[in-house]
Amino acid sequence: MKLRLTQRRIAVPILVLAFVTLLTSTALAAGTVTGRIFSEAAPYLLEGVAVSNGEQVVLTDHQGRYELSIDDDFALIHVSVPSGYRPVDERWFDRVYVEGEVRLDFVLAPEEQPDTWSFIHITDVHIRPENAEFVAGFPRYVNALDDPRPALVANTGDLIHDLRSIEGYDGIREGFAMYTDAMDGLEVPLRNVIGNHEHAGYRTDMNPDSCLFSAGSYERLLGPRSYSYNYGGMRLIALDNTRVNIPVDGGYHSAISDRCMRWLAADLAVTDEQKPILLLMHQPPGNIRNGEELFDLLAGRTIHGIFYGHRHTVDEYEYEGIPAFRSGSLTRPGGGAARGYRLVTVGPDGIIETSYRSLEDTGE
Repeated sequence: MKLRLTQRRIAVPILVLAFVTLLTSTALAAGTVTGRIFSEAAPYLLEGVAVSNGEQVVLTDHQGRYELSIDDDFALIHVSVPSGYRPVDERWFDRVYVEGEVRLDFVLAPEEQPDTWSFIHITDVHIRPENAEFVAGFPRYVNALDDPRPALVANTGDLIHDLRSIEGYDGIREGFAMYTDAMDGLEVPLRNVIGNHEHAGYRTDMNPDSCLFSAGSYERLLGPRSYSYNYGGMRLIALDNTRVNIPVDGGYHSAISDRCMRWLAADLAVTDEQKPILLLMHQPPGNIRNGEELFDLLAGRTIHGIFYGHRHTVDEYEYEGIPAFRSGSLTRPGGGAARGYRLVTVGPDGIIETSYRSLEDTGE
């Protein structure tokens, strides 16, 4: 991927979006989302940055511009933030209701990022009122770590105890708010992955055509369910590998949707083939029904690790020749695994060190 700074004597525009209710039934015309990616450091525009709506992926041109054609009334637009940058105010995605042409700009700030760095892998938080105070203590624990200081936290799903059995907007919103409030004090970036418990309403009578059904509520209330993000020369790729059974029967399975496959193919097409990758997903890679298609798509890429959860147990092994790491639940011990997290140190050549750390005796 080519990334270039282009100077322009213009001011960074401030985008003000009108609030649109999530539950509107009014069909809006499809259109286009256009915008620019700016650098905060100076009046610069960033070329070669990948921007996506979760299916298409385009690169910004020499004037930092991108354009996406949208065939639905709602779009969640996200930026694959390049290494050496951070999103200002953690805004690397945004939601828009599309009618004609909509303008959506993003601002990134230069940041020093070492080639060797550490991150924390958590999973299966299952937040609910009974454990919300414990979860809210985890950011304080992370903020105190300094040897090494983690660059980010990756949470691979089941963030909320159970949205599967909730069909009303208020209950779904409260579930996401409880999680985001608990993690609000975190001083390093948090990158989430959707789990089966965040696919809303499929154990209720919710209409599958509702914009909040299954992963719809996640996108409207939390963020993108499949995306890429870069740090320290590494590309993190998060994948939604849960599919609700259709016709709806209260069950689910593990698979990558056709839409997500199209997005991944497009994302890889604009990614340097030599760039190392970390895969983030909720369910085990061996459970994915169309896993052969997924790993065929990834063939020839350098994948330094697959990080996931779902089983509330801890394991390290190789899957299809790729190092795989399963971490235990942050709140619900299982199979002999304590409540805890995994600390991972990575470098240009792969995983340098990884250890699963218990939170049982930390006081958190």
